[in-house]
Amino acid sequence: MLILGSFPSTASLVAQQYYAHPQNQFWRILGAVIEQPLKEMDYAPRIAAVQAAGIAIWDVFATCERARSLDSALRDTVPNPLARSQESAPAPRRICFNGRMAARRIREVEAMGFGALVLPSTNSANAGMSLGEKLARWREACAPDRSVKPQEQGAAHDESALDPAAIFGEEFIAGAVRPVTERPGIVVENDPA
Repeated sequence: MLILGSFPSTASLVAQQYYAHPQNQFWRILGAVIEQPLKEMDYAPRIAAVQAAGIAIWDVFATCERARSLDSALRDTVPNPLARSQESAPAPRRICFNGRMAARRIREVEAMGFGALVLPSTNSANAGMSLGEKLARWREACAPDRSVKPQEQGAAHDESALDPAAIFGEEFIAGAVRPVTERPGIVVENDPA
């Protein structure tokens, strides 16, 4: 499974870690889904646990301009090459979008033949839904695909073998966000979020 966010927050860019803002509920929710204490782990073991669960994390946008960390502030976005996931073996069977901004590319993903789901944003600014409601939606989306019979889940369908770097190439850094200096076009103003 591939989870796509929109673009790293200022806190994530500074920390060089996905979902680094302490109020973002991503690690708490995903940890509950895969039954691992992700929020309490250091970053490297956290990423290893996520990969062991057959999950990759990436962004729909490679570069952008913005003044704040909010998705609504993203401008002049340049997309990441999601089509490369079609050429990989094994390819992810399901792509989940973390929030509506990331889901702006859902039609493209569906046209590539992937199952795609839009999940509630884990950003704490998404206050319209309780943590419990978000968690229930994420659990449902991340549950194993019961439509695939066990005998059909051979090596070609083993998502634990998913290697995002092999799928997306140089643009993907497993578990790390590219530094601002490697993301030309980003304008990040001082923003505590």
